[in-house]
Amino acid sequence: MPAPEEAASARVTILVPCLDEKATLADLVAEVRQALEPTGVTPEFLFVDDGSTDGTLDLLREMSASDERISYLALSRNFGHQAALSAGIDHAEGDAVIMMDADLQHPVGLLAEMVRLWRSGCMAVNTLRVDGDSRSGKTLSSRAFYRLFRLVADVELQPGSADFRLLDRLLVLHLRGLPEKARFYRGLVPWMGFRQVYLPYSPRSRRSGKTKYSLRRMIRLALDGLIAFSEVPLVFSFVAGAGVVAVAVLYSLWIVYAHFFTQRTLTGWSSLMLAILGLGGLVLMSVGLVSLYVARVYQEVKGRPVYLLRESSPPGSRGDGGGASPKR
Repeated sequence: MPAPEEAASARVTILVPCLDEKATLADLVAEVRQALEPTGVTPEFLFVDDGSTDGTLDLLREMSASDERISYLALSRNFGHQAALSAGIDHAEGDAVIMMDADLQHPVGLLAEMVRLWRSGCMAVNTLRVDGDSRSGKTLSSRAFYRLFRLVADVELQPGSADFRLLDRLLVLHLRGLPEKARFYRGLVPWMGFRQVYLPYSPRSRRSGKTKYSLRRMIRLALDGLIAFSEVPLVFSFVAGAGVVAVAVLYSLWIVYAHFFTQRTLTGWSSLMLAILGLGGLVLMSVGLVSLYVARVYQEVKGRPVYLLRESSPPGSRGDGGGASPKR
């Protein structure tokens, strides 16, 4: 964080992942500049094209060529939102970095307050999404996830946390040093500590296009977050398996009683039921949960990069250059 006398001249990078957002980019740049004008900050823009197919990359090339404060990274394919954020974090050069989406749902009116809080000493200014329709399926599922996360994880995650935040350069550098491949920035940022604050916001309506977060991607992101920050599912696997075994033991006592003292059993039924209850329940549940962790370990030990760069603006000027060799 810059000293007070240096704050006015501090560099602020607006990091924007893009996936088929051609229709909103020009408006985003204009609105962000207008919102930050009272702060005296002239923002730099770093767009990360995450495999767009609607001409977004062509527009970014034009914008970058005509404005030295606009630059871009183009990934070789669609790697996902968290990977696009990773690419931007690896290449952002500002004293502070503001992550926001390109669809204009994140209110630019909060940017000036973010900068003010950063100048006052906050290392991270996070946001909390407040949805108007509290009974929608997406809102209810989101609340359920955050409650589960806070129950089982070893990091405090605020309900409604969003990837709309300001980070001081020190936190950006720490994030660059993290080796893990499955990124969940909503958990990683509060995990780092330092002085952090939260601002609530209501999302604006989407200007064009549709959400890029499908149900499958949301479930995958939720699993990445839970597995990255908690071993409780493994403990639950053991406890659940032990519970099944306990029930099987009790049931086996009843089976023994029924076999010797009643006429309610069939030949072979007792041993079959005991095997199914005792072994089937234990194995299926335990293997299923452990497999999730094994899959993440496999992903880490492969050592594949989080993303691959196709090009950048201007080629060769940012970190790894031209995208031929990624940061990770």
